[in-house]
Amino acid sequence: MKSHICIAAISVSCLSSAMASGTLQGWGSNSWGQLAVPGDLGEPTSIAVGGIHVLAIRPSGGVVGWGASGQGQISIPSAAGSAVQVAAGEYHSAARLASGAVICWGAGTVSTNTNWNYGQSIVPSDLGTARDLACGAHHTVAIRTNGTVRCWGRNSTGQLNVPAGLAPAISAAGGGGFTGVILNDGSVRCWGEGIYAQNNPPQDLGACQSISLGWHHGVVLRVDGVVRCWGRNFEGQCNVPSSLGPVVSIAAGYSHSVALSASGRVVAWGFNADGQVNVPPLLAPASALVAGGHSTFVIAGPRLSDSDGDQVADPYDNCVAVANPGQADCDADGIGDACVIAAGGTDVNINGIPDSCECIADIFVDGRVDGGDLGGLLAQWGPSVVTTVADLNRDGLVNGGDLGILLSNWGPCSN
Repeated sequence: MKSHICIAAISVSCLSSAMASGTLQGWGSNSWGQLAVPGDLGEPTSIAVGGIHVLAIRPSGGVVGWGASGQGQISIPSAAGSAVQVAAGEYHSAARLASGAVICWGAGTVSTNTNWNYGQSIVPSDLGTARDLACGAHHTVAIRTNGTVRCWGRNSTGQLNVPAGLAPAISAAGGGGFTGVILNDGSVRCWGEGIYAQNNPPQDLGACQSISLGWHHGVVLRVDGVVRCWGRNFEGQCNVPSSLGPVVSIAAGYSHSVALSASGRVVAWGFNADGQVNVPPLLAPASALVAGGHSTFVIAGPRLSDSDGDQVADPYDNCVAVANPGQADCDADGIGDACVIAAGGTDVNINGIPDSCECIADIFVDGRVDGGDLGGLLAQWGPSVVTTVADLNRDGLVNGGDLGILLSNWGPCSN
């Protein structure tokens, strides 16, 4: 599924939370209730996150919106009932209908250039039908069915000035004051604001399959699964983690970036004032993601069971019967340490690590249990305290029980 993303946010809150409802889970800023996913939403076929509002198309059809409503951006018009794609700006919303027509609502229904009105919701009469749609902060972008690009709304930094002779485009994105598209050969073109070179993507990007723009930075996913970023990097939003691996979905928020790896792992980086890059435990596998403002959302499968209540769904839990949120597995055999111990594996020092994974009698941690460790144990003989390392079975005494453990482990450590 393609995620349709438009970003912009001025509002700042200190709330960091995670909410899940059915198949959509979000985290980060909830200053305007943008994390309050409708309980009956189901799995959306398209989702867009603006600065402080969210739009989604229900699986049965029809658009629903939540979050900020001051400019009418979540007052869904009846014509949106046949929408197949939604997009969201800072204070306006847009939808592409099954017919290919585009409709907009919220701020920008007049062109006064005041009170967030820049004409971003006035669809050009000559637009015709579109095959892709995006919103920037205060402008709207559509790719016509013939591949030509049309922009309208605010043009303070040239974000509406589509380059002459532009090759046919297949995907569009809107940023704070700039616009970007992927052309039919996989190359990327941007125009508009360039104070951080956000309108000038690297020349070595290669062929790309998706694009998302933040307020001052861009993110693309290449056809080989590699993520590239450019533009403002003051908050680390362009520092792609080296351990990310192949990726299947990307998103850009105001000043943060998110990726869904082919292994199902969601990774976020950049500005984190509202916890938007703190990925919570996911109770269902993610299939796509979207970001906007200071919040992040993933679209996932049905809620899965979590038998031990440790916030790790049973199919992904290496110890279903015993809570182990960290998924510790010291020998990497796929069976969590908590289950090894629960099944009878010894843990005489009661540290949560099976004895088979550590050399517990190696008091001096030199790789072997020998006379030095024996001397150390005898020197601490008697009542023990928490810091007494020779109390191998943590029973409050250094005595014959600990001596027996030491002698049974005599020799080189095998782990």
